[in-house]
Amino acid sequence: MKIFADVIKKEKPDVCCLLEINTGALNRMCVNQMKELVSEVNKDVSYPFSETRVKYSHNSILRKLPLFSSNSSGILARKSFEVKIHSFEKSAKGLVYEIILKDKLTLFFAHFSLWNWIRRIQYQELLKIILKRKTEGFDVILCGDFNLFGGQEDSEKFLQDSELILVNKASDKTFPACGPKRVIDLFLVSKEVNVKNIHAVKKVFSDHLPVVLDIL
Repeated sequence: MKIFADVIKKEKPDVCCLLEINTGALNRMCVNQMKELVSEVNKDVSYPFSETRVKYSHNSILRKLPLFSSNSSGILARKSFEVKIHSFEKSAKGLVYEIILKDKLTLFFAHFSLWNWIRRIQYQELLKIILKRKTEGFDVILCGDFNLFGGQEDSEKFLQDSELILVNKASDKTFPACGPKRVIDLFLVSKEVNVKNIHAVKKVFSDHLPVVLDIL
């Protein structure tokens, strides 16, 4: 956690979207990684808002297995935000976070399936939510682990239907962290979102490199 905390202290993001963070499983020696991260970060900078939730769908057996039930996603932020929770119904990794960043700008993040046929279902479920937000006048940012090991063609229809723009460049490789070869940790944005910069941070503390998005 110290390497990750050092990245946060250097980059100083307003919001950190965390996938695959453990809150105390037996095979992790019951260490709550989120509490450890919050403690380390707040030694030097103030991140008063944090929360985690189990990433599995409510009907997933993985929620009940000791070695999986603490696998979570979470948020670490410099201030409190309104948070909404959605769920993919047809996927084990069902949690979808929505963070209202400011008036009429909302951020979704999710962990998509390894299986392309399940991802297609996930895209359709998420598309309904995104289009609803757009009818309410919101601009949208979507990020997450898209698991596009077969290439980004898999998400092209979703991009077209949602009218979101892929921000990542071909050079923004994030997986595997020790020698990145694939761009699978993506940021998609409404065309109205003014993107200043995006970059992968070359620090190895997970199997993925973190990605930082700056907007104006």
